[in-house]
Amino acid sequence: MNLLEIRTKFIDISGRNDLVVDTSAYVDNGANYYINAAQRMLDKKFRFPKDVGMYPSTLAIGGYSILVPYCRAIKEVWVADSDGRRQLTKLSYQDFLAKYAENFATAEQGSSEHYCPAMLRAIPENTAPAAITAGWMPTLTGTSYEYNGILIGPPTDESLYVEVYGLFYTNDLVNDTDSSYWATAHPEVLVRAALHQLDVDFRNSTSAKQWLEAVDMAILDIDKDVVEEEMSEVDQMEG
Repeated sequence: MNLLEIRTKFIDISGRNDLVVDTSAYVDNGANYYINAAQRMLDKKFRFPKDVGMYPSTLAIGGYSILVPYCRAIKEVWVADSDGRRQLTKLSYQDFLAKYAENFATAEQGSSEHYCPAMLRAIPENTAPAAITAGWMPTLTGTSYEYNGILIGPPTDESLYVEVYGLFYTNDLVNDTDSSYWATAHPEVLVRAALHQLDVDFRNSTSAKQWLEAVDMAILDIDKDVVEEEMSEVDQMEG
């Protein structure tokens, strides 16, 4: 189902006709807020087959930083250059800065080996995000609310293809024709989660609890599928 279809079902079940302009075209008048809030709740509350994603990027010579939008948690970083494909070793932010103590703008370039989560919050938060600034303490210039990011060391000495693997938020539903994993694969769960979010806001605790129980029951089987896939062909524990 697309956003319009989800919104229509949400209004029909909730009876909240005030959340659309009318019940003929079902133009949004607040319903989308609850639908997207429901997606974020589902993303954070449960494992599901599409929660893991890969963000591809390319670093030019001398590059050392990547901004990753809508990433909940970075799990792995892989790179490819003339030396082949390899996984970078993760360091803490403190250990990374200690190892690569030079100014990033003038540091010796080489074959990249390590990465660390970047410090993205700059104070004051006053400009739009652009890039991680070069210097002794790299930070994001501007607000960073929808971004995660990494630093890579040493700065690459050739063009570097980068793949950042992690947990990502489901894309917001904005246009009526937009869809998502939840809207397409489990539209009934998304509608129930949106109804839960609506009741939470209007302090209908009994109804909110009932909708959440319905969501939990449906999601349990989806979570089982994720566990089953992760265990597939794994016949022994690593030690």
